[in-house]
Amino acid sequence: MKTKKTMKTCLLAAVLCVVALTSCGDSDLADAMIGRWQGEFEATDDDGATSEQSLAFDFTTSDDIMDGGKFTEQRTETFTFEDEGLVMTCTATANITGEWEVLMGDLKLTYDLSSLDVTIDDIDARLSSDADDIAREAFADAQDAGMFDADDEENRQMAYEELRAQYQADNDEDTYYSDLKVEGGVLSFDTGDFGRVELHRITD
Repeated sequence: MKTKKTMKTCLLAAVLCVVALTSCGDSDLADAMIGRWQGEFEATDDDGATSEQSLAFDFTTSDDIMDGGKFTEQRTETFTFEDEGLVMTCTATANITGEWEVLMGDLKLTYDLSSLDVTIDDIDARLSSDADDIAREAFADAQDAGMFDADDEENRQMAYEELRAQYQADNDEDTYYSDLKVEGGVLSFDTGDFGRVELHRITD
């Protein structure tokens, strides 16, 4: 009977020790994250469309969030795709705020969707060399209608809805970025879509 009690005591002590060490590690990571970070990376989706992204985060502390705080994110994303003779590249910039937290060595970001602001930086559209007459006629009509103009509100709204859906999905899926590390001015973590992402400190 005494042996069982001793084993339970030892097990409880071990669990408490692990929790304490993890909490200490989270606090160290959170402290090291404060500041501004930037990085660039590229991905290809299942349809073969490429996406290049430039990410900038500004992490600050908050009294009501343990091992975390508030953040602002600026994401500049360039999409390139080809469809029936049309080759189109669109670059959009999203600015959004939210809350961040380090939990068990992972990074949790929660986006404030109401803060999202999106602008179109550039749209480049052209026809591929093998485009047929129908594609050429449709392209000319689209140009005349201003469908490839960066300042067209409909294009901005389309980009806004696309990016908002991405942020909404991250919130809904309770996304965590695993294996968070801060080493030598480099912040890195694992993502599902882009593999391991590295961000470099640009200000303290």
